Amino acid sequence: MNIFLRSIRLSGLLLACLVLASCAGQGKRSSSADDITPLSCIVVVPTTTPYAQNSDGLSTVNLESLQEGAAYVDTVVLEELRASKVDTVIETAQLRLELEGIQGGRLGALREIAAESQCNFVLMTVLTEFQQRQGGEYAVDAPASAAFEMRLFDAETGKTLWMASFNETQVSLLSNLFSFNKAQKRGFKWITVEELVTQGLIEKLQECPYLN
Repeated sequence: MNIFLRSIRLSGLLLACLVLASCAGQGKRSSSADDITPLSCIVVVPTTTPYAQNSDGLSTVNLESLQEGAAYVDTVVLEELRASKVDTVIETAQLRLELEGIQGGRLGALREIAAESQCNFVLMTVLTEFQQRQGGEYAVDAPASAAFEMRLFDAETGKTLWMASFNETQVSLLSNLFSFNKAQKRGFKWITVEELVTQGLIEKLQECPYLN
């Protein structure tokens, strides 16, 4: 099986797993920070997109942009996690996981990942938008725009431990005066999509009580 087809299958499987994890995680969650202990290990699944195949009218340019964005997200996530309190960060690319013949359906796939890595805690990210700015730092025809969702869950139980989402298209200060603090941090410039995604990922990961 070539790498592209394998990527497509993995993308579809992981998206389905996110839905499953969402449903499983609607139960009671810890309401006290005292009940939360930083994880000793975490498995990082490669970032996926909902457009593994160009079947929804997505342009080739946008499809390639999402794929490049997914690779960029992986780099930032791994860097941030390795700087966190988690002792062991495992990339699924390091695992000898064969998707064919996995027993137990979607949850079985997650358990297979956990068993292969000997770590039950899995982090998944789905990137749905990754649009580069059109223009320069001080004048743009179109601003950078990005959106993603992250989920951390226990593969053994299927329970969602934490989730976060990010969806932002940079706006000018004049069109939204409430964005002054954010604009100031960005030097009152139009930032690139890589900068936008990096800021979003760092912000969300720093909010996760299991990582800090």
